[in-house]
Amino acid sequence: MIGTFKHRITFIKETVTESPNGFKEKSWEEVKKTWSNIRHESRSKREANEKEAQTTTIVFDIRYQEVDVSQRIRYENREYSIESIKDPTFEKRFLEITANEVM
Repeated sequence: MIGTFKHRITFIKETVTESPNGFKEKSWEEVKKTWSNIRHESRSKREANEKEAQTTTIVFDIRYQEVDVSQRIRYENREYSIESIKDPTFEKRFLEITANEVM
């Protein structure tokens, strides 16, 4: 599995700041970068508000590290919301992160 970590991904988290005129502004800031294996899990189409929307589910395999579902993954100028995080072997060596592309 180690030899397959050839894709550089970035974990980002949402931050809220206050503008000079008192408005709250949301943005995404970089948390860390890591190497990953990427697997396309599925693609599906669904109707949302009478529009057809496509959902892409990706599985990112990474070395074990602190990650939580409030973060997103950025890869090749696309963002993915984290749906689940699993330690497939329960050995704290690797994580399997399932994520959906943010449209």
